[in-house]
Amino acid sequence: MGFSCFSTSAENRLENVTGFKTDEKSTKRKENHLALAYNLTMDSSAIVVTACVGSHEKLKSLSDANKRLYTSAHNFDFITASAELYPAMTFIQPYAWFKIALMLDVLKTVRLAQTTHEWILWVDCDSLLSNLNENLVNLANKLIGENGKRQDEVDLIAAIDEGETEKINTGVLFVRNSQWSVDFLSTVIRKAEDKQLREQRHWEQGAINAMITGRNNEWNSKLLKVKRYQINSFQPEKDRIRNHKDNRFRKGETFVFHRVDCHGLQCDSVFEKLFCHLHSKDAVFEKRCHNVTIADLFEAS
Repeated sequence: MGFSCFSTSAENRLENVTGFKTDEKSTKRKENHLALAYNLTMDSSAIVVTACVGSHEKLKSLSDANKRLYTSAHNFDFITASAELYPAMTFIQPYAWFKIALMLDVLKTVRLAQTTHEWILWVDCDSLLSNLNENLVNLANKLIGENGKRQDEVDLIAAIDEGETEKINTGVLFVRNSQWSVDFLSTVIRKAEDKQLREQRHWEQGAINAMITGRNNEWNSKLLKVKRYQINSFQPEKDRIRNHKDNRFRKGETFVFHRVDCHGLQCDSVFEKLFCHLHSKDAVFEKRCHNVTIADLFEAS
């Protein structure tokens, strides 16, 4: 079963929303006020993308509020999607593949429109941007430089997963606006045609890791793997039981909290504690967060 029919093509989305044919791109570039698909702008340098589907729908309010505040402060675009965006996908489990369909669609849209977006950042719904002053474009460039790479050598940035040396966690992905990224995501989504691969334990993450591991792997050419504490730290009380310094949450340095391995009734509380740790001083959330106890999560941070 392929995914090609699950979303309107980027070309059709752009034409339907703007009323412009694809051969009118030069005119469209001059009209910055035109509404692009997903309400994107022409002149932002980055897009933050998320989707709260399936069991994560109940996290949407806090998850979106965090990401919307961040993108507004940095003049980035923000896309938050729900299952209605790709109706056919609601019949496919698990929902983890949704992120690949959405990211590919967004990437094709900005490339067709020739916007100024340099990076598209995927952040899982159960994750919160924790270093709100960090400009994601600057962070991407810094990580590339610190790892001895040129900017044109890296189109994908991800953190090494827990207990791994090569495999990545796809909860946070920096994806450059490039043809390589289109080819990469297109290859990933085609893996979902294999039912066994689509439904294996780690879903789209498993498919990506299968693509990037092994000798002489072509997809590693543009992939930068960074330490988990830098861009995709698991919630602090999880990190306290992991001894390696590269895994631990670091206050002021960790870019994203990721609430992982949480399947019980306490999960909503964990997420709210993370949110209130970040936003309790924001007037709009002060009342909501007034009685939320966060010490048990952050006492060792």
